[in-house]
Amino acid sequence: MTEQQDVYARARKRAQDLRGLITHAGVYAVVIGGLFLVNLATRGDGGYWWFVWPAIGWGIGLGCHVVAIVAGAGSKLDAWEDRKVREIVEREQTRV
Repeated sequence: MTEQQDVYARARKRAQDLRGLITHAGVYAVVIGGLFLVNLATRGDGGYWWFVWPAIGWGIGLGCHVVAIVAGAGSKLDAWEDRKVREIVEREQTRV
């Protein structure tokens, strides 16, 4: 793989990661918005706002996703994976 192809592959992976984050945030907004509406319609006067619990739990997961994308954790894992693949290939080649 040439250096230009490598740069393109990394850029494509980054774009896919960002698309995944945007999709995750959109699904979060739709589902939590729906839970809010269900809670609003069924809680009655002075009822309990239970929708905040799934919003907090899922929000923590979404926050971790944001941190992973911003911190570039995916690229660090990709680099680790590439090193491991090279190690395994080298080990297998020495056996042959």
